[in-house]
Amino acid sequence: MRRGFILMSALVAAAALAAVDADRQPFSHWDESKLSPPQYRVRVVNKVRIKMRDGVELSTDVYLPDAPGKYPALLWRNCYGKNGAADQSAWFASRGYAVVHQDTRGKYESGGRWVHFRDEADNGFDTDEWIGAQPWSNGKIGLMGGSYLGYTQIAQAVRRSKYLASMSASVTTGDVYNGWVYSDGALFLGFTFPWGAVVMDAKEMQFETASPWPEIFNHLPLMTMDEKAGHPNPNYREWLEHPRADDSFWKDL
Repeated sequence: MRRGFILMSALVAAAALAAVDADRQPFSHWDESKLSPPQYRVRVVNKVRIKMRDGVELSTDVYLPDAPGKYPALLWRNCYGKNGAADQSAWFASRGYAVVHQDTRGKYESGGRWVHFRDEADNGFDTDEWIGAQPWSNGKIGLMGGSYLGYTQIAQAVRRSKYLASMSASVTTGDVYNGWVYSDGALFLGFTFPWGAVVMDAKEMQFETASPWPEIFNHLPLMTMDEKAGHPNPNYREWLEHPRADDSFWKDL
C-alpha cells in the first residue's frame, strides 16, 4: 500500500513537471521590441575632475547625447572602476540621458584616500550639485547601481540634494554595522575580511586566488589576519576596534 502510494506520488510529480516543461518559454530579461530605440549619437568626455568640498578631485566620465539640449542625468559612483560600464552608459546616453560615471574617492583615477563608506554622503552630494549646475543638465538626477554602488546612493540621498529625483539601490543596505561588517553583533568575517581587507586594499581591486585561504582564516588574532594575507589594512582593523552597534564610530555611516 505504502509502496503504491509512493509510486503514484512520483508519477503525479513527474506529470506535473512534464506539463511545466512543455509550457516553458525561453527566458529573457526584457523584450527588446518594447525598449526605446536609440535616438542620439553619443559624445564621451573622459576623466573630468570634479572637486569636492575639501579640494580632492574625483575622476568622472560623462556620456552625453551629441545634440544641444538639457537632459536628465543618471549617476553611478563606483569603487570598482568606472570603465566597467561603458556600454551601459552609452546605451542610456543614446536614449536621451546624460550619464555620469565616477570613481569613488581613493579608487582608480580619483584622488584622496579610500576609506570604506566614510566619504560617500558628502562626495555624492557634491557630485549631485556639480551635475545640477552643468549646462547639459535639466536639473534632475537618478542614481543607479547595486552593492557598494547601492550604498553610495543611500548615503548621498541623506544629504538631500535638490537635484536628486530618483534612486534604484539594490543588493545593499543602509546599516553598515549590522548589514555589512557585523551581523547581530558577530563579525561577518567570511565577507568583511576578504572584501574589506583584501579585495578593496588598494587603488584597484586585488584578487588573491593563490593565497592559502584555509590557513589565513585559521589565523589568530583576527586583528593581524590582514598581515597574514599580505594586506595590512587600517580600515579593517578599525572595524575590529569598534564591535558595538552603539559606538559613535558607526553613526555617520
